[in-house]
Amino acid sequence: MSQLRFPLHVIVTVAVLLIAAMIAVRGSAPVGAESTKKNPVVENATQKVLQGEQIFRFDTFGDQAFWGDTLKLHQAIEGAKFGGVGPGVSPKTALIPKSEIGGLHESSMDAKASLWGGGPRESERYVR
Repeated sequence: MSQLRFPLHVIVTVAVLLIAAMIAVRGSAPVGAESTKKNPVVENATQKVLQGEQIFRFDTFGDQAFWGDTLKLHQAIEGAKFGGVGPGVSPKTALIPKSEIGGLHESSMDAKASLWGGGPRESERYVR
C-alpha cells in the first residue's frame, strides 16, 4: 500500500476549522431554548394579543345594558308566566318554520303592528 501524504498546511487548516466548529457548536444555545434577550416589539405584540383575547371574551361593549336595561329583552323572552312581560318565547315558538308563519310579511303594516303589540306609529296614525 502506498502511503498518502498531506502537506502540513492542509492538516493545520483542517485542525483549526475543526476546533473552530467545536467552539461554535458548544457556545450556541440548544435548539428550542429561549434567547436571554427579549425583543420589546415581540413582548408588546404578545401583550396586545392577550389583552385583545380578554376584551373579546368578556366585554359586552354596552350590548348587555342596551338589550337588558333599555329594551328589557330578557323579560320579553321569559314571558308573564315567569315574571316577565307578554307571552314569552319558548323553544317551540322560537323555531317556527317559515311555512307555518303564513301571510306574515315584513312589508305588511298589520304584521308589524301585531309583532310589536300595538297599532301604527304616531306619525302613521293620521296618514291613512
